[in-house]
Amino acid sequence: MNDAPTGGPRDGLYGDLEDLLAGVRRRAEQRALARRTEADAAAERRLEEAAEEAERRAAEIRARGERAAEAACRRCLADAERERRDARLEARDARIRAVFDDAAAALAARGADGLDVATLRRLATDAATSLPPGPVEVVLDAASRARLVAEADVGAWSDGAHRFALADATLDAAHGPIVRQGRARVDGTLEGRLERARVRLRADVDARLHDGADAEAGA
Repeated sequence: MNDAPTGGPRDGLYGDLEDLLAGVRRRAEQRALARRTEADAAAERRLEEAAEEAERRAAEIRARGERAAEAACRRCLADAERERRDARLEARDARIRAVFDDAAAALAARGADGLDVATLRRLATDAATSLPPGPVEVVLDAASRARLVAEADVGAWSDGAHRFALADATLDAAHGPIVRQGRARVDGTLEGRLERARVRLRADVDARLHDGADAEAGA
């Protein structure tokens, strides 16, 4: 009877194979672990980069928002300043109009019956100083003209620079003289002088407001 031997090369072959397979499995597991470690590291890097990019963009957005808010604030302040200046100008104009409307009414009442000769002469000679030397004509409103004794009254106003003569025309809506020389004319009426005073006052107030605005801006 031939009994097969136990152990020997065959068992050695199986043992070597098991060791080989175990080694292969270990190496596979090590490689897989290494790949997972690399993947985790790469994912971590991408996550950190994404967080940095998100923070950078958030900072840009915050900066843009701050700049936009500052610009909006400046616009609001500029609008408020314009509104304040406009309100001051409107109030100023209202006060000036009220004062000069009252003055115009008072002057019209005063001149309704004509101005006295002394006042007419003073107004006419003052107006003539804006004209070159030579003959000038005086145009009066009807009521003032009626108060003159004669045309000689106007001739007596002549001085070394101007010779006055009474014009045939009369003024319809003003009181006092208009002095003319050729095509040039100077308004010496009460209304004309009042209007020039109003223009000067407005210019003076504008200059004061402008200086005040500059001082506030520089403060």
